[in-house]
Amino acid sequence: MESSSKIIPALNILRRLPPSKIRQNIAAVATLRPELQDEILQRVDQPLGKPPNSRNLTTLLELEMDTQKGEYFFKSEFNRDGDSYR
Repeated sequence: MESSSKIIPALNILRRLPPSKIRQNIAAVATLRPELQDEILQRVDQPLGKPPNSRNLTTLLELEMDTQKGEYFFKSEFNRDGDSYR
């Protein structure tokens, strides 16, 4: 079975699990399929902060306050632009 055909079921599982536990979920899937770890980490957005390890798997999504609009937003690599966030 090719790597591309193995990654699709792994990503489908991650889509159905709670995003608040994304680091735990990625670690669990990577434990089951270590050969997919690099591709999973490339394809799945994670909150900024410390990388997942055996001691710190419960980091929640990080919220930041936009002081101009007075609204909260999620900090992630997706909305990052240099040192600021969109």
